[in-house]
Amino acid sequence: MPSKTVRVLEKLGLVAIGAAIFMVVSIGTYALYENSKWDPLGEYPVQKVTPFPTKGGVRIIEPNGSITLPPPPPPRTFESSDNSTSNGVRFYLDDDINSNGIKCVKPEEDIIQIKGTLFWQSDLPPGRLIKIAEGAGPRGPGCQQYDFANPVPEQVLAEIEKLSAKGITESEWHLTGTETPIRDDGEEGVSRTWITTTFTLVHEDRPKS
Repeated sequence: MPSKTVRVLEKLGLVAIGAAIFMVVSIGTYALYENSKWDPLGEYPVQKVTPFPTKGGVRIIEPNGSITLPPPPPPRTFESSDNSTSNGVRFYLDDDINSNGIKCVKPEEDIIQIKGTLFWQSDLPPGRLIKIAEGAGPRGPGCQQYDFANPVPEQVLAEIEKLSAKGITESEWHLTGTETPIRDDGEEGVSRTWITTTFTLVHEDRPKS
């Protein structure tokens, strides 16, 4: 007859086996759910920041709805002794930050609703992630090229003022955000995160010519 200690150990072993089975089933169920989630968006290439002004708006890349997505443009980065990853594009505080990027909705989809967020994130000095805006709108199907011209927002200007008070005359930033498709019944699909190349902000307005 097993001793009390043996019986306790047997019970603990059964509990451990049950917990392990529950964990495996839970992980498998979650993975199955994630794999089956509605995923209507294509990949988002890195958005390139450019010193040249854009007209703004949207250009249809493939009006027939087919997707032939070009490879993401590689960020123009230059390593330096101070860990800078600037792509060499510089803006003054009263400039618009010009960028463009391709975003796709898979051709088998209809026009869908997208909700998204916009953040400014500092690369040098690092550590600042500032939420600027959120919104929603229709998109698709097919691929579109978007041209953006973003002024430096008040929230970022407030951070710039703090950096300038410490004697920092330039800082490096990139823009980022997440976009989530939404069905008419409110169900959310798989999100995509986008990001721009890094650019430098000079902590003053553009000198008058």
